[in-house]
Amino acid sequence: MRVLNLWLIAALVLSSGISNAQSRDEVMALHLEATGQKLLSEVNRMQITGTAVQMGREVPFITIRARPDKVYNEATIEGMKVIQAFDGTTGWVVEPWLSEEPRELTEDELANVMRTSEIDSDLFNWRRRGRELHLVGVETFEGREVYKLELFISEEYNYLYYLDTETFLITKIVNRSMSPSGDLLEGETKIVDYMRVNDIMFPARTEFRFGGQLQMINLVEEIQINPPIDDRIFSIPND
Repeated sequence: MRVLNLWLIAALVLSSGISNAQSRDEVMALHLEATGQKLLSEVNRMQITGTAVQMGREVPFITIRARPDKVYNEATIEGMKVIQAFDGTTGWVVEPWLSEEPRELTEDELANVMRTSEIDSDLFNWRRRGRELHLVGVETFEGREVYKLELFISEEYNYLYYLDTETFLITKIVNRSMSPSGDLLEGETKIVDYMRVNDIMFPARTEFRFGGQLQMINLVEEIQINPPIDDRIFSIPND
């Protein structure tokens, strides 16, 4: 279902010639300080509760992440509970409009879910992850100057990040990916507001656009840091 795909894009920018490594690293250091990444690195698990709004329809959701690389995504759509999860080894889904029984994710589905499992930002430890990051320059976005950075994750995926030059918080992300047929797919994520939890900054209101059209709004209501969680929630049910 389209709303589910948009929600997952939920748990998981032209230039002025500033491109030297020192400027890039300075911008990154200020960004990680502004977001509280050092404190976030000490978080082992977190639970996000909120509501996704699409075409006037409200979809309550819960996302639980745990290190390393575990995630549980749950959305309630028209009274039905949809679940996608990954326990570090196996990804699975429950699609109640098809069956109450869980099934393993396909390769493409698993890749999408795994991208929502990270607690840390994609911009954190990009070198250790084997990625490339370039500071492209400075632009104006909605009347404010922003740094534009380009992150190359793989041949199929890359992102443009726009960071406010005063707050060093992300204001917009443009994600680019290649479809199986080779077509370029591009979506835009606008972070309208943030919330501070334990001195860590988290997106509180996020707008998702495709083709310039607003598709969905994510409203985060609560973030719990290191809550008690039974790790069995990430594993495919046996019964």
